[in-house]
Amino acid sequence: MHIRHLKTGARLGFAFSIVLILTEVFALQDAGQADHAQVQRLADQKMTSILTAYDDASGYVKAIAASGCLLLASFGLLVVLLGAALVWWLTRSIAVPLRRVTGLGAF
Repeated sequence: MHIRHLKTGARLGFAFSIVLILTEVFALQDAGQADHAQVQRLADQKMTSILTAYDDASGYVKAIAASGCLLLASFGLLVVLLGAALVWWLTRSIAVPLRRVTGLGAF
């Protein structure tokens, strides 16, 4: 799933997390408290955790979407079956009394 498929709030949260990580990494680098390798390792660790969380959330969203599709298809089938039963009952409730009145019997 691409980030553009997320809702605006999720995209903002994801972007905000990245900005916070980069701010922390650049602050360490600018202060001279860490060399390039340490800064790179810190950035990799933090970005990996954020991207892992993003992938987990993406999988969760896909599972919910699949569940919603199945539920929608089930309700659609139920409505079609109930509609067919209603049509049969309504047709029968009209045709049977008419047969009795007209004396036609079975068609």
